[in-house]
Amino acid sequence: MSPNRHSITAVSTAKKLKTPLKASVVLLTTMILAACNTTDDPSYNLDDVFSPIPGATDAALEKAKAEAEKAKNEAKKAKEEAEAAKKEAAKQIAAAEKAAEEKAEAAIKAKEAAEAAAVAAEKAKADAIKAKEEAEKALEEALANGGGSEALQKEADRKAKLAEEAEADAEAAEAAAQAAQKKSESEATAAQAAQQAAQQAAQDAEIKNDPEAKKSGVQHVSIDASDLGQGSLTTTTRDFDITDETEVDARADTASEGLVSDPVVLKVSGDNDDLVAESNGFKSFENTTKVNTSSLGEVDLVYTSTYKDFGDDLRVAHIDGAAAGLLPVNGVAVVGNATQAENMPTEGKVGYTGDATYRETGQDKDIKFGTSVFTADFVAKNIKGDLTFSDKSIGLEADIDGNQFSGSKDGYNTDGGFYGGDGQYVGGIYEGNGAQGTYGAKSDVQTKAEQAAKDAKAKAEATEKALEAARNQAATAKAAAEKAQAEAAKAKAEAEKAQEAADNAGSSGDDQALQDAIDRAEAAEAAAEKAKADAKIAIQEAANKAKEEVKAAQDKVAAAQSEAAAAKNAATAAKAATKAAEEDAAIKITAAESGEANAKEEAKIAQDKAAAAKIAQDKAEADTKAAEDRVTAAAAQQAAAEKKAQDLQDKLDNTPKWVSKTETEQSGVQHLSIDATALEAALGVKTTTTRDFAIRSTSDVDARADLALVGLVPEPIAIKVSGDNDADTANGFKSYEGTADVLAKGDLAYTSVYKDFGENGEMRIGHIDGSAGGGEISVNGVAVVGNKTATIPTDGKFEYAGDATNRKVGLDNDIEYGSSEFTADFVAKKVEGTLKFAKAGDIALGADIDGNEFSGKKGDYNTDGAFYGEDANYIGGIYEGNGSQGTFGAEKDGTPAELPPPVNPDVKPDTEFTGFQSNTLSSQKKGSLTDDAVGYAEIRDDKSSYVWDAKLTNTEIIDGENVAIDDRTGDNFTGYDKFIARADMTKPASVKASVEVQLTGEDDADYGNGFKVYNGSTKVKGPLTLTLDYASVYKNFDSQMQIGHVYGDPGFMGGAFARVSTVYVQGNGTNLKDMQYMKDLAKYNIDNNINDGMVAYSGVATYMENLHLSDTDRGGAVVDGTSNFDVDFVGGKVDGTLTFKDGDYKYMPAGNEIKINADISGNTFAGNQNGIDTAGGFYGEDANFIGGIYQDAPTKGGKGELPGEGTKFQGTFGAEKVVK
Repeated sequence: MSPNRHSITAVSTAKKLKTPLKASVVLLTTMILAACNTTDDPSYNLDDVFSPIPGATDAALEKAKAEAEKAKNEAKKAKEEAEAAKKEAAKQIAAAEKAAEEKAEAAIKAKEAAEAAAVAAEKAKADAIKAKEEAEKALEEALANGGGSEALQKEADRKAKLAEEAEADAEAAEAAAQAAQKKSESEATAAQAAQQAAQQAAQDAEIKNDPEAKKSGVQHVSIDASDLGQGSLTTTTRDFDITDETEVDARADTASEGLVSDPVVLKVSGDNDDLVAESNGFKSFENTTKVNTSSLGEVDLVYTSTYKDFGDDLRVAHIDGAAAGLLPVNGVAVVGNATQAENMPTEGKVGYTGDATYRETGQDKDIKFGTSVFTADFVAKNIKGDLTFSDKSIGLEADIDGNQFSGSKDGYNTDGGFYGGDGQYVGGIYEGNGAQGTYGAKSDVQTKAEQAAKDAKAKAEATEKALEAARNQAATAKAAAEKAQAEAAKAKAEAEKAQEAADNAGSSGDDQALQDAIDRAEAAEAAAEKAKADAKIAIQEAANKAKEEVKAAQDKVAAAQSEAAAAKNAATAAKAATKAAEEDAAIKITAAESGEANAKEEAKIAQDKAAAAKIAQDKAEADTKAAEDRVTAAAAQQAAAEKKAQDLQDKLDNTPKWVSKTETEQSGVQHLSIDATALEAALGVKTTTTRDFAIRSTSDVDARADLALVGLVPEPIAIKVSGDNDADTANGFKSYEGTADVLAKGDLAYTSVYKDFGENGEMRIGHIDGSAGGGEISVNGVAVVGNKTATIPTDGKFEYAGDATNRKVGLDNDIEYGSSEFTADFVAKKVEGTLKFAKAGDIALGADIDGNEFSGKKGDYNTDGAFYGEDANYIGGIYEGNGSQGTFGAEKDGTPAELPPPVNPDVKPDTEFTGFQSNTLSSQKKGSLTDDAVGYAEIRDDKSSYVWDAKLTNTEIIDGENVAIDDRTGDNFTGYDKFIARADMTKPASVKASVEVQLTGEDDADYGNGFKVYNGSTKVKGPLTLTLDYASVYKNFDSQMQIGHVYGDPGFMGGAFARVSTVYVQGNGTNLKDMQYMKDLAKYNIDNNINDGMVAYSGVATYMENLHLSDTDRGGAVVDGTSNFDVDFVGGKVDGTLTFKDGDYKYMPAGNEIKINADISGNTFAGNQNGIDTAGGFYGEDANFIGGIYQDAPTKGGKGELPGEGTKFQGTFGAEKVVK
């Protein structure tokens, strides 16, 4: 899209609203961007932009002129850059041409040198062989003429030596052939194994089932019919026609409640759709279709489809547009071939990873692209997922029904399903909180299988290539061995013949002639060997020289490419030509090495490359010319802008300037909130907001408590707001403490927190917070006072930024400091603003302007204020609502105040103990007295309690068992030395009372890793009173927290009747104010990019298994584990891992790891991960410690009969905050 295609309808709107020239930056920028238009039809009319604007200011005009001058300079700079680019491109192209030519010439020279060396070497070799043959022939002739035995024996010895060397060569060649064959066989075995592995991996990744043949899905449609008085119209439905994935029906008829008469046929995609940048594979398609409406008749729906396909089975898409340019239409959909219901998994959990989208509903909103991670639990029949975007995370949950799912969480509704033959895809839509989106993900199992198949295939292909190379090597080695063997046989025959001649030699013949022939044969043989060696060296040297010369040419081309990279787009073609020349040079070096290339053909190709480079130069010059033309057009537009600016200046010179003095008398507005319940319950909280109060100075005002408490307070209360040397608080605010008379002399003790604005104190905002009536009546007030602007503008907008405060009404609440930003629209006579706080969050305010004051309500907040100082330089006011009140003060064109970090409250941990415990009981069948059983019912806390009676009155029957009803009156944790074990609540039918357990003694033994052990004994009341001899293994953390195990096998008359296994955590819980501080601090760190807000903890973990009495002897508690946690105080999540060393475990989870995942509530947390229940809390100041317990929960309450059927293990963890 060309820049000028962006809508600038706001220009004419601004003109009609008499917008000041503060917007000129935007308008001028739009004009300059429009100069880049590549079409002939301009998207706007300059007359609309720069027609004279009534009421324009000097400052606005000067800014417009400055912008025009800036545009002129930019146009000049653009022209200069275009000319420089043209010259640079020509220079780089010439360099590329020269480099290409040099490279081609070097390659040809290298080739010629190699050929000459090869010819010379081969000639020398041929001459040597010929000489050898002639010598051998002469020798044969000499032998035929006879000779002495000595000469003949010498020749026989020479032949024998040659035969021995040939035999050695043959043996070496045979060994090489055998080694090559062995390697070939090994590679064949590896190739076969790799092929089988690839086939198996492909089978594992193959989809086993067919999906549903007919496509289905779900869609959500949102139509904003506010302009027609019908508000927002929405629908979510699975009932719509799908022609194929490229065309679906949008059920706007269902959403619009009659506004749209029929489903709207939408084409979702086309051919060659563009990829959306930074979207991970989403594409975009634009189209127009017809919509039949009851109000407007047939209208055009112009829309954009943004979609992504997942294989052939799933597509997710957004449809966003507007009907008749009036009705915003936003839709999301998922369509595809759903998994057949009978092929859906029925057990286990499956993870899915993929994409996600997010878009706010309405026009001109961008789609945000992110990631999605889901876990489908096919036993619990639910699916949970997290969508992650650059600025937010969204959690989704839904219940699975067949191959579909639906659900809601945190204001987001989601619908979707499983797609593909084996449910390998999950796809869906979601909507809520003013937004909608899609997600599509592939199962992690399928992704892993496909990657394994891909890797196995690559390995198989690599081993196949290695096998082919090994086979070729073996064949070559075999041929060499056969040739060597033949030469050895020949040499042996010649040696035997020579020896026979020597053996039969006489004294006749010419010994000297024979000796000369032998000498010549030896010399010729040596010369032949040397010629072969020389030929090899000559060819190698020529090849090396060719490589060096081509490398030099490559270096030159590389240098040219490096320089050309700095050129503009015009140099791209030259770089391409250089790359092509480099590739040709590589071909030439190959030809040079082999001696087979045709020099003339190579030269012709190099010339062709040079011609291509010339074409590239021509194109670069044409592109540069086009750039110059665009610069010329921009200059023309800039000249027009200058003329319009001058016209505006002329108009402005004759227009009166807006200025305003301040009112001499100070005025303002105040809000009071007084809790008079202590005086009379029926009075409750009384409030008043008024502008009618006396202001003697900004430091001395009347508080209108008489209006709030009519009849009780007879007259306004004089309040001193400030004094000398007042203390600084934050962001420039100060604090003053004073007293005043409300119901009695000096009975109101208060603190004033205030801030002044302006060099002459033109405006002050402040809080008055205190108590009267002996501290029982809370008094809270906010006010703004100062010298208001005498007159205000009638057109234009002013922007303000500055400070804000917020405080919950009531006693002992702190003021939170924040920032404020406001826009005052003097045409619409509206004030809109946003206050931002770390704790209170964002507060939106809105009001109507009346003269130099404003009042109004937006959401839950009422606001009142005014403009202060000369030329309305300041805006100040108060607000109240949602149980709080506050102030704001801001300066025209100012800067928002920085949000201060949260203050760590000076509070101690809770003095009362709290904690959690889990009591597992198990028994063996002993006649009719006991049965095979194990269970723990549930994790209990400090308040858990139950009273046993013979009729088990205080129980309820669940799954055939008596379950204790918790009356919440307990006090189970009172100190680190003992606690009340609620075994009676685990098995009410068998245990008649709770058990008091001593946990520590004076000289407890060291148990390892900081743990100690105490051995004790107590009684357990059941059908029989049993003696429980137990071990207490515990660890204490700075007397703030303690974790531990209590375990033993209670018996009667020497026999074990049961097994008791208890884990607990207890201590002084973190104060809730500190918990809030941890949350606020984490959010502050996130908002200010200090860190990710996560808080790390590191510590110990314990483990115990064999909880069933029928299991083997369990030994003691394992205490060598480690615990590591990441705590999200903002999101309220605890995520941790417990890791244990290797051991002789029976039930330990895979990898000796136990995952902990829980939700935070107050200063405690609870959750379930992988069928393991957990509960715990934060202890000590600032949540310095985290501690908890966990219990295997494969069934509800860990209930089971035989070993391995119910709960199998339990443990504890304790960790300390990691200081970063």
